[in-house]
Amino acid sequence: MPKTLEEWVTHLGVSPLPTMEPTARRFRLLIDRTSSTNADYQDVIKYDPGFTLAIFRAFGRNNPVAESIHSIAHAISMLGIDLVIDSTRRLPVLEELKPNLPHPGIYRCYSRAVHSAWYALHLGQWAGDKNPYEMAIAALLHECGEMALWAHAEQEMQHVQRYVDSGIDRMDAARKVFSFSLEELNLAMAQRWGLPPLTVEALQGFGALEKRPLGVIVANSIAQASEEDWNSQKTLELFELAEEYLNIPADRIAARIHGLTAALAREIHELPLRSTAQDLLQVETRSEAEKAPQPVAKPSPAPKAKKKPQAPAEPSEAEARTAGTLDKESQELLTRIMRQLRDEAGLQRAMFAPLSSEGDTLKVRFMIGGKKDSPLRKFRLDLGQRSLFSILMEKPKGFWLNQENQGKYAPPDPRGAA
Repeated sequence: MPKTLEEWVTHLGVSPLPTMEPTARRFRLLIDRTSSTNADYQDVIKYDPGFTLAIFRAFGRNNPVAESIHSIAHAISMLGIDLVIDSTRRLPVLEELKPNLPHPGIYRCYSRAVHSAWYALHLGQWAGDKNPYEMAIAALLHECGEMALWAHAEQEMQHVQRYVDSGIDRMDAARKVFSFSLEELNLAMAQRWGLPPLTVEALQGFGALEKRPLGVIVANSIAQASEEDWNSQKTLELFELAEEYLNIPADRIAARIHGLTAALAREIHELPLRSTAQDLLQVETRSEAEKAPQPVAKPSPAPKAKKKPQAPAEPSEAEARTAGTLDKESQELLTRIMRQLRDEAGLQRAMFAPLSSEGDTLKVRFMIGGKKDSPLRKFRLDLGQRSLFSILMEKPKGFWLNQENQGKYAPPDPRGAA
């Protein structure tokens, strides 16, 4: 079996992902109709990661120059239906692979991909994106490497899942079985197969700093978190992140996502995929929680002697953040991005200060470098005051401030904290 990331990419790169039987059957029916359009093909294919990947792998082979593809219909029109038929003719069918053995891993991965694509499409529409279907494709193929492992290395992936079920972080679990994380494999496979630029950008650390890739990342993260628990702290924090992305209150975001999930369940009811909409019926409401019997308080144990307080330890880079809680995966993602910024740009310090939902304040949420008592860790700036930051926020762009040009601009920070 392969050992390194490069060996796995080579091993998986030549193997197709399975399609689902309903997709293959409906596609064959459309081929026989002379009136079928590319939009008709897209309606059948869009909920099938395996079939969609086969089309874009064919596109990557036949179009070496990176090109923005707006939708599956667009890709079909560029390839031509004959090449699409030839590229998908020999796809294995998911339901026929080891029919006597269940494949919960790949079914679960496909289901998550479909939910992710559905959320990305609508996040893009709500944000006024010009090509929301491009975001949907990027989200559908976001976990392409993990899908390939479930299809062609199921035993190893079951080992990873056992680690996850035992409470080990998903990234650490993958590294215990492989020499790399699933996120690293997803990116490597997307590059190997020549998937669309937005798909690759959303898998890179810098993608979280751009509007469209961030939308794909948020959609995928919501699909992952809600699959586990709709009412978890992680899911609620992602709704808050979507609030910043769309400037829509988090409670309205939650209501919209719940409604989307129910609508998707109706869309995919004939496919062998599990919809997380059924879990919404089990989400405990506030009134139900209040009605639930409360446990009887037990007598408090006798107080123990107080220990001598210890000096607080220097926070690690992943912990060097300010107000607002982040789940572990979000922290790790931000840490990787900030480290990359620091290392590649030669910075001493780097901080992430998002715009408030009202759009009038910058407040630091995450920082690496610098002392633990640095004023930058408490950075908060009112954009109503004229400063270099308020000027840049009018038209965001890269800017290098130095001694030679500093006098030409307003003070970087009117409070003098910088």
